[in-house]
Amino acid sequence: MTVLDPSEYDISYFDGRSTSLKHNAGYAKYERWYRNDGAGSLGEKWLDRAKFYVDKYQLQGKKVLDIGCAKGFMVEDLRGMGVDAYGLDVSPYAIGEADPAVQPYLYTGDARTYLSNFVNNEFQVVFSLRFLECMPEADIPDLIDEMNRIGRFQFHAIDVDPNPTYYHAQPLTWWANFKWPKKTVLIGRETEEEVTI
Repeated sequence: MTVLDPSEYDISYFDGRSTSLKHNAGYAKYERWYRNDGAGSLGEKWLDRAKFYVDKYQLQGKKVLDIGCAKGFMVEDLRGMGVDAYGLDVSPYAIGEADPAVQPYLYTGDARTYLSNFVNNEFQVVFSLRFLECMPEADIPDLIDEMNRIGRFQFHAIDVDPNPTYYHAQPLTWWANFKWPKKTVLIGRETEEEVTI
């Protein structure tokens, strides 16, 4: 199964509308999407998602790592809600587009090798949104071992039906078969179905 090369996560992937080189797997514009999602909405997609995770997983005051953080929207919003949040992304372009106030909390690197920089249990929570399906199948077991090593609790939102030309498309049950620690939560991003290990 083919996945994108790390070098493809550039301006054409994140902001194809700004260039004639729009990536077929990417976004027209990766930005803050202002919308009201009903009662309790904070009026913006990332703010609503951050608030949901803070409440559901009791993140306030915890040290957390967002793997595949892109432009750092989630990290920025979590920090604004009292979470000691950090982010990691393979894209120098995306990290460079983050708000300057959040950039000190963002790391640029390939998770497959960069996670070795963190000590055992450095983070109380490790999570990702639309990240795992970007990994080649052969690299997934070692990557999960590293996430298990650096984080005490994990949750991951995974596209289970992405474009298979560019992403690793597998059902949530397939992802659940890896060696996750107990209480890890895997979420089917399209359906919000959850599997707790």
